Amino acid sequence: FEQLNYPINIKIAMTDCLNMSFLYDGHAFETDFAEKLGARFIQLLQQIIADENSPVSQLEIITPDEKEQVLYTFNNADMTEPGRDTIHHAFAAQAKKNPDGTALVFRNEPVTYRDVAEQVNRLAAVLKSKGVTAGTVVAMMAHPSPAMIAGLLGIMTAGGAYLPIDPGDPHKRKNFIIQDSQARLLIVTESEIPAPEPGSAANLDDIIYMDALPGISEENDAAPPRPDASGLAYVMYTS
Repeated sequence: FEQLNYPINIKIAMTDCLNMSFLYDGHAFETDFAEKLGARFIQLLQQIIADENSPVSQLEIITPDEKEQVLYTFNNADMTEPGRDTIHHAFAAQAKKNPDGTALVFRNEPVTYRDVAEQVNRLAAVLKSKGVTAGTVVAMMAHPSPAMIAGLLGIMTAGGAYLPIDPGDPHKRKNFIIQDSQARLLIVTESEIPAPEPGSAANLDDIIYMDALPGISEENDAAPPRPDASGLAYVMYTS
């Protein structure tokens, strides 16, 4: 046992050869971290011995094993991408597989995949009937709720791009976002949320309330066409 005055000490002594000791405070560092730090120090010394004229900027601090791990293990480019599936298609597949399973929990109340999927399909049918196709920007005003999740998935199912608008924003900002994004449709998850009137923003054609969606026929309940996974998914306005 040796008392240390610093968390890490390097002691160098000259006898028949150069002796070096790497000491650390076990209360300050875990053994694994200290061993890695020591290996990196040795890595630096070996490079300096191999070429004493090597610039400091060209010295590599990580060991060859660590470099292999960072470049090839952590960044394995050969991993197979799972079909480039979209979020809403992955959700629809899970809803079909496990309709009575819990899709989400809101205020300690579970909501099933069936319930969310039903609202998703109803909204998507309405959006498609109003001309929403791939890349169409659809705005949505929502408080955190299952309806917000269903709204997001419904927009994507119809092929549109999701544009969130904070219900607490001033009307002037809401109108600016709608006009600037050229969104023609606005989804409101609850009728109590104050929304701009159609026409208050020049390009806004209609407002769709999630709590007043019509039912859908069996033909509209069919699986939606698969949008390109590289297409526009959402538009975000920061403060």
